[in-house]
Amino acid sequence: MKISRSETRYSVIVSLLLLSFGAGLFSICIFKLLGFLIIPTSFFIILLLFGMPLGGLLSLKFFTNNTRGFMKSLTLLQITMVFSILITFLCIRVSTPWLFYCILQPSKIFLPTIVVVTLFIIMQSIMFIPFFAAYGACEFVGYQLGMKFLHQKSSIVYAIYLFGLTAAFVFLRGLLGTLGIIHFIIISILVII
Repeated sequence: MKISRSETRYSVIVSLLLLSFGAGLFSICIFKLLGFLIIPTSFFIILLLFGMPLGGLLSLKFFTNNTRGFMKSLTLLQITMVFSILITFLCIRVSTPWLFYCILQPSKIFLPTIVVVTLFIIMQSIMFIPFFAAYGACEFVGYQLGMKFLHQKSSIVYAIYLFGLTAAFVFLRGLLGTLGIIHFIIISILVII
């Protein structure tokens, strides 16, 4: 059975929408987790602004501008999402009691507190830069693929990405009290196809 160009166009649209929704949902979950771990908002933005362009740059070297390259980048994104979240939960399990002790007893252990918080921030960077780089690579390859199948109309590709991000925010905002952050993380990983 041969797949027509219009069927491919619709599958690209759906893939870009789900990529945007899933990665956007995961990013919001990371933002909430980092807030719980006493990491400032500016740190999240630095990760985003450094990781995504890095991923776009790396995608030029490692991924081709076709469906196969896009699928490889999606697989890499899912792997980095799982890696990031597993390492985060391990980090929470291991370091949170010590971190909260350092915050509650600052006069007793000032220097160790600075060292622990600095190491914690470095560890978080190592955990999330791969996700944002993979997200940037997927978005870049997906943008090129979308341009190819959507008649070189960048406004349509951007609209798809923005709609997916908006849908992720509304979805999370509406159901956070019901589902909880873990369910959103699982949904965000599974929805990327």
